[in-house]
Formats: sequence, C-alpha cells, structure tokens
Amino acid sequence: MAFSGSKSLAETESCSELRLKNLALSAENAVLSERVKQLVRIEHNLYASRHQLDSQVQIYRKLYELGKSLNQTFDISEVLSLTNAFVLYELEFERCLILLFDLAENRFVTRSFDGFYEPEAEAKARAFCLKADDDILQRLTQGKDYCICTESGADDKLCSERSRLAMHEYIIFALRRETAGPLGLLIVGNTQDRATYHTQVGAETEGFLGLANAASQLTTAINSANFYQALKEERSHLEKRVEARTQDLNEKNESLEATLTELKLTQAQLIHSERMSGLGQLVAGIAHEINNPVNFIYGNLTYAESYTRGLLSLIETYEAQYSQPNAAIEEKKEEIELDYLISDLPQMMASMQTGAERIKKIVRSLRTFSRMDESEMKTVDIHEGIDSSLLILDHKIKREIKQGGISPILIKKDYGKLPKVQCYAGQLNQVFMNLLANAIDALYEAKDRADRQILISTEICDTGLRIAIADNGPGIPESVRNKMFDPFFTTKEIGKGTGLGLSISYQIVCDRHKGNLTCQSTVGKGTTFLIEIPMNLG
Repeated sequence: MAFSGSKSLAETESCSELRLKNLALSAENAVLSERVKQLVRIEHNLYASRHQLDSQVQIYRKLYELGKSLNQTFDISEVLSLTNAFVLYELEFERCLILLFDLAENRFVTRSFDGFYEPEAEAKARAFCLKADDDILQRLTQGKDYCICTESGADDKLCSERSRLAMHEYIIFALRRETAGPLGLLIVGNTQDRATYHTQVGAETEGFLGLANAASQLTTAINSANFYQALKEERSHLEKRVEARTQDLNEKNESLEATLTELKLTQAQLIHSERMSGLGQLVAGIAHEINNPVNFIYGNLTYAESYTRGLLSLIETYEAQYSQPNAAIEEKKEEIELDYLISDLPQMMASMQTGAERIKKIVRSLRTFSRMDESEMKTVDIHEGIDSSLLILDHKIKREIKQGGISPILIKKDYGKLPKVQCYAGQLNQVFMNLLANAIDALYEAKDRADRQILISTEICDTGLRIAIADNGPGIPESVRNKMFDPFFTTKEIGKGTGLGLSISYQIVCDRHKGNLTCQSTVGKGTTFLIEIPMNLG
C-alpha cells in the first residue's frame, strides 16, 4: 500500500509540472499574438499613408494640368469655363458658381456656372449676386479666405443662402486682386440629395485641398488675364499713336519699329516669367506635400524591418523548440503559406525601402528645380540644377523613345570637379531646361540615326565655369545659327515653339550672369551649346 501511495504522488507532481508548462506556453503565445497584431497595425498605417500620398499626388497632377491650361489663355471666359470643368469633373463636386466683382455696381455678379441643370436652379444661379457689404463678405474680408456651410453647420446666415444658391452644402472662396480689393468669389457645393460619387464639402477632405489650390490658380489666372488685357489695350493705344504720327515722322519709323519690338519682347518675357514662377511654386508645393508622408514612411521602415526580423526569428525559435506542432498550427501554416511569407516578407520590406529612397530622390530634384521662381543670387551646385532638369525632362525622353520604334536617347555626363557657384540658380535651371529640350527635339527629328546621345560636360576654364551640352543630331545650318538667338525666331511649327527659349537663355547667360552663350554645329554631325559664366558675380 505504501508503494501505491508513492506512485500517486509522482503522478500528481507530473501533472502540476505539465500545467505550468502549458501556462508558460500560453503566455508566450499571447506575446507572439500581440506582436503579430502590432505588425499588422504598422502595415495598415503604411498602407494608409501610401494611399493618402497617392491621393495627394493625383490631385496635384490634376492641378498641374489645370495650371498649364490656365496659363495658355488670357480669355477670362475660357479661364472660368476651365475652372468649372475642373471642379465638377476632376474634384467631383456637384455644382460650381463663379462671381466677379463689378466696380460700377459695387457688388459680386454671376459670370459663370455649371452643374445647375434644372431650370429653376439655373435661374437662381444666373440671378445670384452679393453686395459688397453683405454679412458673408464681411467675414471673408476679416482675414478669412473661405466660409463653409454643411448640414451640421450652425451659422444661420450661411444656411439661409442655401436656397438662393440651389445648394445644400457649399464652400465660398474669396478671390482678391494682386494690388488690393475684391476680385471675385468661387462657390462650390452639392445638393441635399447628392449622389455618392460627389466629393463631400469639408475643410478636412482631399477635395478641399484641390479647391484651395484651384481658387489660388483661378485668382492668378484672372489677374493675369486682366493684366494682359490692360497691356493689350495699352499696346493698341500705343500702336494707334505711332500710326498717327508716322505720317509726319517717316524718318523716325525705324526707331519706332525697334521700340515696338522691344515692347513685344518685354510683354512676352513678363508672361513667360509669370508662368515659370507659377511652375516653380507648384513644383515646390508638390515637393513639400510629398516630403512629409514620405519621411514618415521612410522613418518607420527601419523599425518595421527590425520588428519583422524579430518576429521571423521568434517563429524560427518556436519551430526549433517545438518541432512537433499540433494540427491547428500546421493547418494555419499552410493557410498563410508560412514558408513563402518568411522568404518574401524581407524582400517586400527591401522593395519598400528602395521605393521610399527613390521618392526622396525625386523630391530633392523637384526642390532643386523649384528654385526657378527665385530671383536672388545663391551659391549652389551646378550639377544639381542639371540633374533636376534631366529628371523633369525624363518623361519627354521616354515618350519620344516609344514613338516610331526609334532607338533610345543615351544621356552621358562628364562632370568636372566644381566648387559651388554664386549665380541666379533658378534662371540657370531655365537655361538648362531650354537647351536640353531643344537637344531632345533635334534627336527625335533625326529618325535615321541609331546611336542618339546627349553629352553634358562641365569644367573650370579661364573665364570661370564652362558647361557644354552636345547632341549628335542633324545639326544646325549656318543661316539658322545667325538668327537663333533673335527674339521670336523659330524653325518649329506654329504652336510648337515661341522663339523665346534661346533668346531668354542668351539674356540670362550674357546679360544676367555676364557670361557667354555660343553654338557650334556641323550639319549631319551634331550641335554643341557652350555656356561660360564667371565663378562669382559679386
């Protein structure tokens, strides 16, 4: 009997030890489960950030296209029509109403609208106006750029305008003149029974970001159109005066023609500078908006990779310590394809790291290129400006390659060891852009050439810094080289060239930087543009 009692005690101790091991195993499983959940949350956050980044990039691409369209016209009616179409069909709001300020009547009156397809709503939109002392306008003039009316909005005045606007929810943006005073109003909204595919009105939405930028571009476009109209009227007035005086002052005719040519060039340069400034601001804005989420993604990838390695190491330890898992674990391993997951997850993290680094590089290039809207002198790396111009033109090179099955354009660089140079960086970027774009166009015209290439070289010379951009295209005849730097001279078809690119480049290099811009070309062999500028303009 004593032997039997001793055996029972051993069995009891064995059961207790087994329970303790099970409890330890359960605790370790709980820790593993929590870490897996943490990894899932991290992946979810990365996906959400990437989705937000994609949405913002898409909006800025659409805004960039809108900006290009607005910069190509100085007709206010066309500017308003383009804005209406962008709000309705790109930002996907239901209705858009644009009012411009009438100085004579001291009020805002309807100038353009879209989305009001019902006769009653169209009549309301056409008749809608606001006096300059209206309560809503007082709020917009007290430092606010916009007012929002939503279903949950408690502003009685904003809500009372819903019926007159034929909108249930809406945003009003104030458009202001460059000098001072009101310019117009942009009102965007939806009806109460709006379809699900219309963008919701609200300050926290992606659509609001696009609207704010669209309002800014609309303001610039209207101001530019008014400025252009004033210039046009002034030019017309000046031409009439010149024509009237020509009869009595024939001997001064040549001088007057030179004055008119200079006026045309000044006008074209003003318009060109405005467009390039807008492009630089847009590129800088895009780079800034992309940079924040990319830094978040890039900063967390290192931790995500570390966590992933830890979890995979833990799984390997479990497999080594528990080589005989139960059926449920085996079934789960097959369901999630654990072996493939273990091999593919590190590769996926490496791919994400590479993609994030690529985006950061693009952002740096965009920031470098955005210096084009700066007018002051800066000490910069010339090579960064050339590389950013190549990056901006990369789509043009690839697009040309795809046409007609022609051979690719090879970009070669022979950069010398250069110190940083004091110059007008943004304007030099514009010169690089013009010369590289002309070289790409020339190579595209040479359809019978198999080895298309552009060689970019830099070096220190006696006069300071020399930059050479050479192509092996068809070359330029001497008759064209003698006129190529003249304003408005172009060999391109109508609509494809203004004749200002090389002229403005010449002024930037020779007049602005006290340097020299020359062209060397042999028909059938290629063309080389040489830029020479002093190392220090101070």
